Amino acid sequence: MSTSKCASEYNRSKKYNDYSLQFSRWFLKPIGAWPQINASSLVCKIMILLHIFICSSMIASNMVPCLLYVLFEKVNIKLKLSAVGPLLHRVMGSVHYWVLLKRSGDIHKVIRHMETDWRLIQRLDNREVMLQQAKFGRFVAIICGIIMYGGTILFSIAKAMKTITINVGNETFTTHPMTCPVYSKIIDARFSPVNEIALVLQNLAILVVSSSTVGACSLAAVFAIHACGQLKVLNAWLHELVQNQKEGNDTAERKLAAIVEHHLRILSFISRVESIMHKASLAELMGCTISLCLIGYNTIMAWETFDIAKITSYVFMYLSMGFNIFIFCYIGEIITEQCKRVGEIAYMTDWYNLHHKTARGLILIIARSNNVIKITAGKLFHLSIATFGDVSNAHIPVIAVTTIPCLLYVIFEADNIKQKLNAVAPLLHRAMGSVHYWVLLKRSHDIDKLIRHMEADWNLIQRIDEREVMLQHAKFGRFIVIICAVFMQGGLFLFSLGRSMKTTTIIIGNETFKTHPTSCPIYSKIIDTRFSPVNEIALILQNVTMFVASFSTVGACSLAAVFANHACGQLNVLYAWLHELVENQEKNDTNQKLAAIVEHHLRTLSFISRVESIMHKASLAELMGCTIILCLMGYYTIMAWETFDTAKITSYVVIYLSMGFNIFIFCYIGEIITEQCKRVGEVAYMTDWYNLHHKTAQGLILIIARSNNVIKITAGKLFHLSIATFGDVSNAHILLLPLINKKYFSFWLINYTFLVTLFRLSQVLFSKIPEHLSPYFYPLLMSVIDKNTAITYKAFDIFDNFSCTLFQTIIILQQSYCPK
Repeated sequence: MSTSKCASEYNRSKKYNDYSLQFSRWFLKPIGAWPQINASSLVCKIMILLHIFICSSMIASNMVPCLLYVLFEKVNIKLKLSAVGPLLHRVMGSVHYWVLLKRSGDIHKVIRHMETDWRLIQRLDNREVMLQQAKFGRFVAIICGIIMYGGTILFSIAKAMKTITINVGNETFTTHPMTCPVYSKIIDARFSPVNEIALVLQNLAILVVSSSTVGACSLAAVFAIHACGQLKVLNAWLHELVQNQKEGNDTAERKLAAIVEHHLRILSFISRVESIMHKASLAELMGCTISLCLIGYNTIMAWETFDIAKITSYVFMYLSMGFNIFIFCYIGEIITEQCKRVGEIAYMTDWYNLHHKTARGLILIIARSNNVIKITAGKLFHLSIATFGDVSNAHIPVIAVTTIPCLLYVIFEADNIKQKLNAVAPLLHRAMGSVHYWVLLKRSHDIDKLIRHMEADWNLIQRIDEREVMLQHAKFGRFIVIICAVFMQGGLFLFSLGRSMKTTTIIIGNETFKTHPTSCPIYSKIIDTRFSPVNEIALILQNVTMFVASFSTVGACSLAAVFANHACGQLNVLYAWLHELVENQEKNDTNQKLAAIVEHHLRTLSFISRVESIMHKASLAELMGCTIILCLMGYYTIMAWETFDTAKITSYVVIYLSMGFNIFIFCYIGEIITEQCKRVGEVAYMTDWYNLHHKTAQGLILIIARSNNVIKITAGKLFHLSIATFGDVSNAHILLLPLINKKYFSFWLINYTFLVTLFRLSQVLFSKIPEHLSPYFYPLLMSVIDKNTAITYKAFDIFDNFSCTLFQTIIILQQSYCPK
């Protein structure tokens, strides 16, 4: 009876395992790369070897002639480059095929390991977790097959269906172009029937190498997701570790032993997978990265003749190659994250309810989990989503591609100062965006720490009223993020759209051409962007660059705003704790309360310090860049005012609003943090500290002293970011405009009205701040307005009476809308 039960269990585990690997087996069996588990007879082994020989011969018969064509055929570099992409695809497929064949014994061991895992896990809830992961692994395998096969098959079909005409002497022949060109000194594949035979062989070779790639990717995905399933089962066991303590400490000891054994088993499985796949991962990562560049080049070449078939096939190939990189990086990411999570789960259990000897046993699990497991490409690159982002960091070269030619144009080409000045603002915008992007990438690890810090803060705060305070600040942070996106993206989108829709006419000799002016002029000795299709490509690249730079700025501003509002939420929780410090004196718990307050205060200050260290470079770039751009926008608007070019004036005003808001949001962030940190000392002094024990009351002195040492968020450690700084920046550029020419005073008046409008916007923002913050901001705003008003009176005596009436009316209206 027990034998039949074991046989039944074995069959069930084998069935589940076959279910997990079904699609991978379908991909690899047709090319002889599936590990032959039951191939014991000599005939079977010979047939498998023959199968492998045929597939290898098909790959070699395509790859070698193409390599010789690239190296030795007397054709131009354009034709050679077009052959490199298909050649790389075959090289990558060959590496995958070789890895699958060479490591088939190890792959067989991993499959057996999976079978044993299915047999070891007996509980229904744990099996359900594993089955969910198996279904997800099958889904990933299907997606791999559709995308990777789809891209190559569509490309080869499109190529095979196309015909070209060749002339040899007085005869004309029709032939099918090869997907992978053949060296003509080996065989001339232009004429029938050699042409058709070569085409069939090449398509068969494409299927073999595609099956190798799809099989390797799907196997890696199934193995990785199986490991994740095992780790999830382990997490469930850790949660259950402290249950049923009534059974005694021996039960917990046995559970812990099973957990450690299973953890080591999973780690050995992952180590085997990494040792098998790292060569294939390196080939895929490098090959696909080069292929992406080549496909981009080929697409641009096809754009000249607007060959729809070519462009479509290249787009499909581009998506396929991008997915290839993503799937390997995704596999590495999920394994690393799940392995790290074991340590987190171990710490989050109720370990303090365990016997101290058992609890100490968790230390090694946590220590081992902190030693992060990394799936690598050739032991060189860590496969993760961050690596995928690094490969996709073509945005940085794109910014350089459009920024550097514009810089060269400003320095060397522009004929007069007016042309140079017109190009400076777009150039500055890209420079600022580049700084933000660089800061976000360089400090991504520190930003991740801040996000983790925020998560920990949410976990630490348990009381409902305190969570409500944090939630209010989180909502306000989200509101600021939306405003940032609307102002910063909206202005640039309208500007780029208006610029792109405009056309100008150029005359060369007796010919007239229409072209779209680029937002950032390009040095003509690099490339002449006046003519199609270069003009359209340059325009698209510049708009993409503008959005990359804009997203970087919006991302930096919104992150800073969210971090600042989170810090304010933590400080508001601290105020509540200070008010409650003297309550319930009969419990004699004031020392513990004070210790918690000090600890939380230090935690919040360290968070703010981290935010400042990350953002100060970006703040300096934004403050200086936007100040210069505001002055330039004023200049551009004045120049457009002469011809009353409505489209230009509108776009400049929108950009002006956007840049003004950029400065304002950084200054606002600095202001709220400084004011809230100062308020800690005030709240500490306003408590009923005289009712505390004198030793406890003395503890408040350090809190007050620390709060009096004002924390300042700076721009490059040079300027304190505050509403007063925003007023100083506004004064600097507003007074420049009427000094240019007094006939533009009407424009200056509009400019000044914008400043007041922006202050009104700030009042709307402040109206959403919790009531205890409002009294600190309105006097600051009014002082800035009064300061601007006083300077205006001094600068323009001739308009003294008129301006007095106007500004006093504005202030009266503001005071009636937002009374102090």
